[in-house]
Amino acid sequence: MIVLQRLLRDKGAVIALTIILVYVVLGLFTPTVTFYNPNHVDTANNFSGMSWAHWLGTDHLGRDVLIRMIYAIRPSLLYVFIALIISVLIGSALGFISGYLLGYIDTFIMRLCDIMLAFPSYVITLALITLFGMGLENIILAFILTRWAWFCRVIRTRVMQYIEADHVKFAKTIGMSNSAIIQKHILPLTLADIAIFASSSMCSMILQMSGFSFLGLGVKPPTAEWGMMLNKARKVMFTHPEMMMNYRYRDCDYCHGVQFPFRCLTSCNRSTNDYQRKMVCNEERCKIMKTLLKVEQLTITDSWTNTNLVENINFTVSHGETLGIIGESGRGNQ
Repeated sequence: MIVLQRLLRDKGAVIALTIILVYVVLGLFTPTVTFYNPNHVDTANNFSGMSWAHWLGTDHLGRDVLIRMIYAIRPSLLYVFIALIISVLIGSALGFISGYLLGYIDTFIMRLCDIMLAFPSYVITLALITLFGMGLENIILAFILTRWAWFCRVIRTRVMQYIEADHVKFAKTIGMSNSAIIQKHILPLTLADIAIFASSSMCSMILQMSGFSFLGLGVKPPTAEWGMMLNKARKVMFTHPEMMMNYRYRDCDYCHGVQFPFRCLTSCNRSTNDYQRKMVCNEERCKIMKTLLKVEQLTITDSWTNTNLVENINFTVSHGETLGIIGESGRGNQ
């Protein structure tokens, strides 16, 4: 709640979140907010220009430009977001395991990442398109295969830095389990890093998706996609320049809308984590300091006479207390 309150105070972040929300709502509820079939061909009204019936005009086949732009949100944004979520989950899980446990597990995971990162994402995508043909699913699969390794390396590096922090060492000292340490102390610190890396990665994935569709290697026609529509508009850019203007800024608008709030979220989350980490450490330190020493059922037996010198003694020593033992020595002195 603290992070959300700080984020909502930033006007730029609120505007960016509004842009994202509009795109998401339009993408999820596309059939209910549109009135035309995006693939309806009306060659008699091609390049009709802006009107009340067609707010952004029509393309070379008479299809409504605005409707096709709305339908293009799904392949351009929502499917990319699904691929990003899968990549983040796989990469973050392996990154936590590798960075926290180290040893042979870390070596195996890192060598696997080296294999995946040895080939550029464009090369892997082109290889999958060559093997399985054009299609949105092949590009999504290529995104997952290449991005998880990148996330794994980044999260591993962050985890290795955070496990050397004083509050994590203190948690290990008091006997907290590995899962509790990761969940309570390391995961909150890495959320900001995951958010900013995911936002940057999503922007590059969106542009890469549009780039392949622009080259004719992505979404199959007549499915609406921003890159493919931009390619069609390029052919008439001198006679109908408004077609280029309709498409070229959609990816940039969304990319800037994604990155800005996540960067604000990063700064808010880090400052909040610093405060929460101090509070958690103080609480745990107080719990330990309340009882420095606790002895129960203390019994001391004389090995020569086989008699109990002290029997069933219970005591505790708390912070600020002093323990004094009074008795007789072997010479009879106190």
